[in-house]
Amino acid sequence: MAKDGSIRHIHLNIFGLILAVFMAFFLSLSGSLQLIHIVFGAVLLTVVVVLRKLFHVAYTKYVESKELTKDIEAVVNIYAAVYRINIKTNHARLLRSAKKFDPLMEGGMTDYRGPLPELVKMFASEQSCDTLLNFLDKGSYEERLKESHSLSHEFIDKYGRWIRVQLIEVDRDESGRLIHVIWTFESIDEDRKQRESLKLMAETDSMTGIRNRNSGEARIREEMANETRGMFILVDADHFKSINDDYGHDVGDKVIIAIAGCMRRTFRDSDVVFRLGGDEFAAFAPTVEKEEIGRRIVNRLYDNINMINIPEMKGRRISISVGATFYLSDPGDSFDALYQRADKGMYESKKQEGNALNFYMFN
Repeated sequence: MAKDGSIRHIHLNIFGLILAVFMAFFLSLSGSLQLIHIVFGAVLLTVVVVLRKLFHVAYTKYVESKELTKDIEAVVNIYAAVYRINIKTNHARLLRSAKKFDPLMEGGMTDYRGPLPELVKMFASEQSCDTLLNFLDKGSYEERLKESHSLSHEFIDKYGRWIRVQLIEVDRDESGRLIHVIWTFESIDEDRKQRESLKLMAETDSMTGIRNRNSGEARIREEMANETRGMFILVDADHFKSINDDYGHDVGDKVIIAIAGCMRRTFRDSDVVFRLGGDEFAAFAPTVEKEEIGRRIVNRLYDNINMINIPEMKGRRISISVGATFYLSDPGDSFDALYQRADKGMYESKKQEGNALNFYMFN
């Protein structure tokens, strides 16, 4: 509104200037020298006012332009690199490379005109190449950019850093076909690692370092949704209350940590091992579908448990009770049913003394 008012004011002053010039012209015809001086003085004053206003508007626009340039530069500096891509010619031209980032392409793509696969190999890690190629494939730009004018994808570069690439539509021809797009590359390594660290903390049992209950159960449900067959077991420390009563809760915590370590050493990295809470643990071993193999795994767990030695317990041995079952993709089976079967097996094991195992089958 203030800018519009300034422009209107300039228009009025210019109108006044023109009017004053006409007045001076007619007065000169009448020969009134005094009036001519007055009118020309008014004309001169009007000229000064108009020029001042014009200078003010021009200076204001100059300042605003500089501020806008700074704002744009501040935004662009977020990116490690910005490239303009000609869809028809495959010409990739570097528009900007931020100084605070290591050169993503090491100067190898300031003016690139080669095939896309060779381009991607310049900066992407081997495991990221295929997915990045699919994302940057210009043949799919038209379809993917119909609903949104920008798309993004995250990948790992050849130095192991996380990078986000964004695809932005620039212009189209008269028929509506894309002419140019912009690629922006942004380093998100620190942010990604922080997110992964927070996710790991949320999924990890703080005492033992293995998965917590929420994380473990969610992972098993995913496996079951994918119809991954396997063995599920529940583990409970025998006479744990008496350990706390006789030796204190600090020793009880050492027992829990030791059992968790035995679980980790017994099962594979691909298996799901987690603490349910207290002295109870669980595990899911994909592809283990036979009782014979299951017993072999649990016997290995017993061997690890028998090696636990906590000095404060003065030679007292630790034992566990185990209940086991199998998920075989049976119709109507569920995680809750799986848990209940293993729990019934563990209940039977509790009736026996020392490192007992009972299987409880579906139906």
